[in-house]
Amino acid sequence: MPKTLDVVIGKGLNKGDTIDPELLAEPEKYGNICPKCHTAIVQGGTERNPGGPVCECSRAAEDAERIAALRAQFVVPPQAAPMAAEAPRAAQPPPVAPRYQNAPVAAPEASPPADLKSMLFALKNAPSQAQIDAWKREWGNVYMFAFDVKDIVVWRPLRNAEWKQFQSQEVLMQDQNKLQEHVVLRCVLWPQLGPIEINLCRAGFVPTLANVIMQGSYFLPPELAINLTVEL
Repeated sequence: MPKTLDVVIGKGLNKGDTIDPELLAEPEKYGNICPKCHTAIVQGGTERNPGGPVCECSRAAEDAERIAALRAQFVVPPQAAPMAAEAPRAAQPPPVAPRYQNAPVAAPEASPPADLKSMLFALKNAPSQAQIDAWKREWGNVYMFAFDVKDIVVWRPLRNAEWKQFQSQEVLMQDQNKLQEHVVLRCVLWPQLGPIEINLCRAGFVPTLANVIMQGSYFLPPELAINLTVEL
């Protein structure tokens, strides 16, 4: 509790006593009151000023200085490690771009496509152009298919009436191999094929050629057919 006026006058001031701020209204009468901390200024001294007057704020100030000095003795402030002098860097050569980076890729020289017709006409006993034109007049579209340079076939698409004939033969429709043989025998225009030639040809000749003929006759897979369809 702050000291009242009667305490100050009657009993005097003790070290560290807190004075009522109202007493500071007459500082010339009560000169032993510190105007900063409002505590009594008494004789007692400090380490810096032995025997001199001291109040709470002067004592606190010296305590703070002493604590700071002690900390300075035991606590090393963090300092950045001295940077070693950086050796001059050798001049770096400019980066070398990859050999083909951003360079136009040269397309391989395209060899001219083989002239399939010339391959056909080079064969012995090959049909003449006049014969091909006659087949076109009779059947419409005529095509050639080459397994290799020697095994070349000229064929035509299967007509709808012919397909109906095949469908009417239940035994034929139940035998996939027989059906493929009938398609090949019906649609191949050159060379002339019969059951003997069919049996002597390679195993994949008939099924491969039959699939080609069927697709040429518009028997398309559903996914291919839908991709060829657009809305108008």
